Amino acid sequence: MTALRLPSDLIPPIVAATALAAALAFRRLPLADDREPLRWFEAALIGGAALLELLRLVPYAAQLLTGRLAAAVHHDDNWHFQELASLVTSDRFPPLVNFQPDTHLHFYYVAWMPAAAIATVFELAGVSAVKLSFGIGALLLGLAAAVILIVVLRHLLPP
Repeated sequence: MTALRLPSDLIPPIVAATALAAALAFRRLPLADDREPLRWFEAALIGGAALLELLRLVPYAAQLLTGRLAAAVHHDDNWHFQELASLVTSDRFPPLVNFQPDTHLHFYYVAWMPAAAIATVFELAGVSAVKLSFGIGALLLGLAAAVILIVVLRHLLPP
């Protein structure tokens, strides 16, 4: 998106199309043919990742539902809120930093593109939910990391 300087309103359809293309491509890989059920430690890894990220998501969901301000669960979340807000509020890519409008967002932000797509969908519905979108995006990243680790371990280690 940065190279093409596309408008930020295109984040949701581009992320959705990319996810669909990745899912179709992944199904064609021999890695995806592994029909072996999850072992106990693999299920525990996915469950643990989900639990950790759900605990992180609760205060952000509560903020949206109750209207009361929720502090960051982790100190680093404050920076991620700013990055995500910059992605959501920028008119174009490369995005501009929302607290320094003359500066491009020069640090990493690719990991927060799914959360930005979710936040943009909320914005289209008239709801400002940057923190909740961040929590949902972090949940997706945590689950993806757990699944990727399982795929790698299954193919690097003998059964």
